[in-house]
Amino acid sequence: MIFDPAERLIDAAFDVLTDGGQQGLTAEAVTAASGVSLGELEAGFGGFDGLVAAVYGRCLGELVDLIVAELHRVRTAEHGVQAVIVTYLRFTEEAPDVARFMLQAVQPGEQIQAQRAAKMQAIVNWFRPHMRSGAMASIPEPLVEMLLIGPVAETARHWLAEAPGVDLDEAIQVLSARVWQSLCPQQTLTLTARQDRLSGLKLVLPEHWVPVHDVLLESFTLAVAGPQADDDEDSPAGRDRANVEERRLWQEATTTVFSPADDSGGEPPAGPPAVYAGLWGDLFEAPPGKQALVELADRIATHYGEYFQFLPANPGHSLDYSRRALTVSGRAAATVSYRLSGQHGESYLRAVIIHRGAGEVSFVLGLSPSGTDRVIIDKILDSVEALEDGAPQNA
Repeated sequence: MIFDPAERLIDAAFDVLTDGGQQGLTAEAVTAASGVSLGELEAGFGGFDGLVAAVYGRCLGELVDLIVAELHRVRTAEHGVQAVIVTYLRFTEEAPDVARFMLQAVQPGEQIQAQRAAKMQAIVNWFRPHMRSGAMASIPEPLVEMLLIGPVAETARHWLAEAPGVDLDEAIQVLSARVWQSLCPQQTLTLTARQDRLSGLKLVLPEHWVPVHDVLLESFTLAVAGPQADDDEDSPAGRDRANVEERRLWQEATTTVFSPADDSGGEPPAGPPAVYAGLWGDLFEAPPGKQALVELADRIATHYGEYFQFLPANPGHSLDYSRRALTVSGRAAATVSYRLSGQHGESYLRAVIIHRGAGEVSFVLGLSPSGTDRVIIDKILDSVEALEDGAPQNA
């Protein structure tokens, strides 16, 4: 077998780096480990600095390959941001000597800058279609890299330096939300009032969220969803995809969720936030107290949350959990919310129930696969009013 001296030197330098750290990466150590002479190193790389640049390219290539592989596992721009952050920080955690070499030990010479630009372009290329579609802010590509990689690289640098208060698990959660906030498109919501007489509720919905049906099937009387994040909602194709998704969510809700024979659960909503309204009856023989309503709100949130795979098997996995009694349109009510970590970052679920009398409650359930949609869900659920004979009841 014929060995390429240059490849043998790069392989040996990489092994020296991973075994002994950057302080052991010397010309003498590499030539001894590779069996290649110092003269061949000079001839192949123009000196030790050239070899260091080549090793940097190898290290960066491994990291970028991992990131790109994870990007191809996700679909939305937000999940792409989360994939970059998780992969980068886990790489730092699992290969600290390599990460330290890339971040601290290498001076940004022309060779290294050129290699870095070429490698990072593969990541930016994945996000380009999302910028074009409007699912992500349209900003200059160099700024995308700065906003995406800059904060996570600085976090890795501080963690490697053992700076106090830097926890990678916490950093993943915080950076996933904050970096996406800097890259997500700025949306102006136009909210319009909607009456759902079957559930006895009035609420406001974003203008582009169109209810699928107003037919009473099981407990859901209304099911709506926003457009896919990577669709152009103003285009015919985008509207068609949004309508198909809304119809799919409705069909799942009304034909599968309530089937007693199906305990397996269903697939989670594919991307957009969704809101469901409905009725539960035959719940109380006597008017319920505040605590009973809070417990029922929790039961409804858990019931649908587990079906849609928003809630973990152990509720203790949630990042933030709250529940409280309240009054809506002069009626006893309660709300429960879960903000939790999932495979690709944060998700959010909230339920509001309102006592209607005769053992019956109206409910609204909001689901957001993305933590950035939490504000939309809260606006909708905070707007809920109870209807009485076609009008909200006065307090």
